[in-house]
Amino acid sequence: ALELAQERNHQQIEPAHLSYALLNDAQGLIVPILEQKGIGVKGLLTTVDTELAKLPEVEGQAPFISNRLNKILTESQKIATQMKDDFASKRRVYVEIIRREGE
Repeated sequence: ALELAQERNHQQIEPAHLSYALLNDAQGLIVPILEQKGIGVKGLLTTVDTELAKLPEVEGQAPFISNRLNKILTESQKIATQMKDDFASKRRVYVEIIRREGE
């Protein structure tokens, strides 16, 4: 997500950056789960890429985590802690991205 934000000269790392990174993770669990549910990952990538293209570009500044992404990560960790997990899994974070982006 950080590399993607840097490549596109985005000032903030948004949920869309993390979503795009998770959908491009060939070794991850997100893509197989979505495909098993009949959800087209290519279509999702196109949608997320369109959203990323709308973000403003800023040169000469390192990207930082946006408030929206910070809330998602914080809530994901909170849920993981409640479930007695040491960390929030990629799956948990992605579910929280989907939940929050629908608001």
